[in-house]
Amino acid sequence: MNYTTITINDQKVGLKFGMASFRYLSEKFVEGISFNNGELTEIGIAHLIYSGYLNNCLVKDVIPQHKFEYFSDYVEAK
Repeated sequence: MNYTTITINDQKVGLKFGMASFRYLSEKFVEGISFNNGELTEIGIAHLIYSGYLNNCLVKDVIPQHKFEYFSDYVEAK
């Protein structure tokens, strides 16, 4: 199963990973920004979560309500 949820600010957010999320990540994963020496950075983790969110919105045919910054702020707060 490639679907899960996370809770951000007391709101459940669905994440579904698939081809659209992989395409997004292939554009966003850059050495020195999204990962260093094979390890994800905070920005990389935020991109990973955001890609699952975007893919979930596409599959459910709904307009995304959150921007990347929402997920970046969540990761930074952890």
